[in-house]
Amino acid sequence: MLSESNLEKLATYLQHVVKPIVVVGSLDQSPQSAEVAALLEALEKLRPEFISVRRDGLSQRMPSICILSNDARRHLEFCGAPNGKVFASLVLALLWSGGHPPKVAPGTIEKIAAIGKRHDIVVYMSQFCDACTEVMQAFVLTAVVNPNVRVTLIEGSGFMKEVEAMRVESIPLVLSDGVELFRGHQSTDGIVDMLAS
Repeated sequence: MLSESNLEKLATYLQHVVKPIVVVGSLDQSPQSAEVAALLEALEKLRPEFISVRRDGLSQRMPSICILSNDARRHLEFCGAPNGKVFASLVLALLWSGGHPPKVAPGTIEKIAAIGKRHDIVVYMSQFCDACTEVMQAFVLTAVVNPNVRVTLIEGSGFMKEVEAMRVESIPLVLSDGVELFRGHQSTDGIVDMLAS
C-alpha cells in the first residue's frame, strides 16, 4: 500500500487538506493492522497541522480507520487494509473531509445536505471491484457532507466470516439500518435519491 510512489502521491494530495480532521485507527495484531499503522504514521508526518491521528479506536472490526470531523459528528469508517481502489476512496475521504471541494454535478451537494433522515450505511466491497468504486465514493461524499448519514465501508477479504454469515454473494452490497438497500453498481445521483426518498 505505502510504496514510495503512493507516499509521494499522498504527500501531494494532502496539501489540499485545509481544515482540521481526526483520523482514528482501531488496530489488533494482524498483518493488515501493521499496514494501517504504517498509513497512520505517514498521515501524522505528512500533514500534522491539519490531521490529528489517534490509535485508540474500539471498532468492532479491526483494523479500521475512522475519519471524524473535529466535532466528531461525522462518522466514516474504512474496515480492513485500504489497498487498491479502496485506497483511492480513502484519499478522497481525507481530501473532502479536509475542505477540498469535490468535483460533482451542480446541485449534488445541496441534495446530499438536504437528506433529513438518519441512515446507518454498511457497504461490503472489494479493492478489486470496478463496480464498487463509484458506490464507495458516493457514500464517502454523503458521509462527509451530511452527518445524518453514517457510513462503514468493509473490504470483504479481511472479514470473511462476516461476509459468509451475511451471505454476501455479489458486491457492492449496501445495507441501510441493517436492511438491504441495493446490490451492484448505482450512480451517485441514484444513491442520493434513494437516501433522500
